[in-house]
Amino acid sequence: MVDDFTASGGTLTAVAEELRRRGARSVRAYVSHAPLAPGAAALLDGSPIEEIVATDSIERLEGPAPQRLRRITVAPLFARAIEAIHRRESISTLFAATGYDRPLAVAGDRGQETGAFSGTESQR
Repeated sequence: MVDDFTASGGTLTAVAEELRRRGARSVRAYVSHAPLAPGAAALLDGSPIEEIVATDSIERLEGPAPQRLRRITVAPLFARAIEAIHRRESISTLFAATGYDRPLAVAGDRGQETGAFSGTESQR
């Protein structure tokens, strides 16, 4: 599952439990910003989420980190964006390198992708 922000971990835990109840064999969470308040680590470590991947966009956590947390850095991306802006260049080139420089189709569109991981990744 993907979320933009989590502090308590409550929504991630509830959704993970529901996904497992509905037959999901594995649940992973990808979060843009995760300041994680006190108590969140225990809640997330007790959840069915196997791995939580979050950016380091928020330097310090408010509480301890969950054992399943893997943080990835956004520093190189931010540095390239700042440099491009300083040079008055478009930052859209930062997304072109990833293949995510075009809008994703809405689920249900006929004959189009329905998400970033729709099976065409290996062709990029």
